[in-house]
Amino acid sequence: MEELRSRRELSESPEATWRNSIQLPPFEGPTYRPHVARSRSRHTSSALVSFVEEALGAPLTHPPETVTTLWAGYGRILRYHTREATPRSVIVKQIRFPEARALDLGHQRKVRSYAVERTFYEKFAQFSRERARVPELLAASRQGEELWLVLEDIDAAGFPGRPRAGRADVTRAGLEWLAAFHAAHLGRTPSGLWEEGSYWHLGTRPDEHRSINGHPLHELAPELDRRLRRARHRTLVHGDPKLENFCSEVGPSPRFAAVDFQYVGGGVGVRDVVYFIGSAISPARVEADLPRLLCDYFRALERELRAQGATNAEMSEVEAEWRELAPVAWLDFYRFTLGWSPAWAQSDLYAQKLLRQFSL
Repeated sequence: MEELRSRRELSESPEATWRNSIQLPPFEGPTYRPHVARSRSRHTSSALVSFVEEALGAPLTHPPETVTTLWAGYGRILRYHTREATPRSVIVKQIRFPEARALDLGHQRKVRSYAVERTFYEKFAQFSRERARVPELLAASRQGEELWLVLEDIDAAGFPGRPRAGRADVTRAGLEWLAAFHAAHLGRTPSGLWEEGSYWHLGTRPDEHRSINGHPLHELAPELDRRLRRARHRTLVHGDPKLENFCSEVGPSPRFAAVDFQYVGGGVGVRDVVYFIGSAISPARVEADLPRLLCDYFRALERELRAQGATNAEMSEVEAEWRELAPVAWLDFYRFTLGWSPAWAQSDLYAQKLLRQFSL
């Protein structure tokens, strides 16, 4: 249904929207220069197979299964099957940095986003994997203008389901995953990740901000951004927790696993929460269901923090601050959608009502 459509198209908007005014994090990779295109697929395919076989210590069956392609020509996601090893299958994220885009800041940001994803899997995933399931990184390699990430096949690990919007068990499982993830990383410094996680925060969307000049949110946007950034209690946020980035167990009360960590970074948990809720329920249900869903999230967060030894006072402080910031986070995402796709933003009746009631 149209009203339940995912936020995939929002997070995968063309990189042409990134202009010179964007504030990029430090670019840690080499300098890329335009060069003449050349044929490389056959050599790359052979080298990739050899790399995966060496990492697993077993031969692969051929050819691989193409799971999906990456946005804007940046590669593909493959599933390789092994002949005799355990695991019997792995996922390979084959990132190809397009040629002749070296001086484009959008390209540099995309390159950085994949470096962030690798850093997350290498240095941060271990702290949350037990409670907030993510794939294990089995091997990684940078080969010229390609980056290869060999990942655990999360389907084969017991999460073959694809969550569907509008189901109470799906929404609950997603909120429980987010609560576990946020609790595991509460207070953690996002070294090597985005300083501010998510793909829509104000610092990364100057064009969309300019396009809403004259709208009340144009003037409100800097203050909304300031409130979210200056929160006392910060954690790591997934940065793009739409339903399509979750896999689930099959059966009653399924648990979730999450993928796609290109936009992981610092932030307040409710930035993830409101975005996830917006992808999981109908816009017509938001006003009625949001209070209950926020309670579900904070109950799950309390359980996770209590298991880590947090005191009642500490848990209350986090909840009080993040509850206050929930409407701020909702309006902040609405600010982005207004600038990116005004027609799509019209369906967010809750945000429109919230804006009429909002005061600094």
